[in-house]
Amino acid sequence: MSQTAASPAPFYRPELDGLRFFAFLAVFVHHAFPQEAAPYVHLGLSTTVAEWSAALVQAGGYGVSLFFLLSSYLITELLLREQASGGRIAVGKFYARRALRIWPLYFLFVTLVILLGPRLVGEEPLSWRYIAGYFTFTGNWTVAALGYPSSVTAPLWSISIEEQFYLVWPLLVIWATVTRLRMLSCALLVLAVLVRLGLTATGARHPALWCNTFAQLDPIAFGALVACSFRGAAPQLGAVQRALLAFLGVALLGCSARWLGLDGWGANLAFPLLTTASLFVLVAAIGAGRTLSNPVLVYLGRISYGLYVLHVLAIKITDARLRVPLGLSQGRAIVVSLALTILLAALSYALVEKPFLRLKRHFSAVGVAGHT
Repeated sequence: MSQTAASPAPFYRPELDGLRFFAFLAVFVHHAFPQEAAPYVHLGLSTTVAEWSAALVQAGGYGVSLFFLLSSYLITELLLREQASGGRIAVGKFYARRALRIWPLYFLFVTLVILLGPRLVGEEPLSWRYIAGYFTFTGNWTVAALGYPSSVTAPLWSISIEEQFYLVWPLLVIWATVTRLRMLSCALLVLAVLVRLGLTATGARHPALWCNTFAQLDPIAFGALVACSFRGAAPQLGAVQRALLAFLGVALLGCSARWLGLDGWGANLAFPLLTTASLFVLVAAIGAGRTLSNPVLVYLGRISYGLYVLHVLAIKITDARLRVPLGLSQGRAIVVSLALTILLAALSYALVEKPFLRLKRHFSAVGVAGHT
């Protein structure tokens, strides 16, 4: 679509692609490194340092909260821009853009795992419950009820939550003014708190809270609030302030993993802290400029969807084919698994994702290019 004088410039912040890569890297660390203190003690670290090392590895899994927050911020900003520039939101086109971005790799990967997973990495076949969940984007509910599958598809529960968000959110933004959207976001926060209190009161155990859509509404709500507050602008922060915010965010993640976890009553404090930590990191990143806009980081951020989908497969291939157990004592194997993840994601982006991404121009909306 040609851009007229009245059309806003496409919204794109390259530093957010760099942030995407670091969110993925946190999740990769969570899955690749030991999550217990003992291996770090065996390396000669003190008990305290070992426990904090294990906590930071555990906290890497909380990178999913940052993904949710970032997605909500970007999608809300883009929908508000489309509504402001054209007076309406083309929901059908939005769905088409999201499907072209998410579905090709997702369904190809799940299908290949079903067909080849047991042979490729020696894992147990997925049960029909998990298969049904993944193919209907209700996989998070399946995982919440049954636990994580022993499969390279285990991280895909979060994509189900993303797809549920994409399905509902534009329908709400159509109805809501910015003021109403703020009120709606606050209501979502209250709902998330009530759901978690109810689940912990009934003795729900991990991943019953972590993979529950309603319990994960905090980062979605705060992402929308950031979009409503900034409206495409960047916070006026200096480099020291941004570094401090990012440090505080990482520190909060580590403290949450060390002392709270995702089970019991402590989870009711952990979830808001995780969202606050992710918020600090996001605010520090918006407008960070060259720090996160390095071309290599931007490229890695653009392929971060493939990195996320494929990284557990790469870790298991490294383990199964090289016969090297992953862990701190085998750091080279972790480097190999990360390199393999990047290679697989680059191939996926070039051969699987890009042909479909080119079709998105047929469903473009005014001023929303870049992050869609």
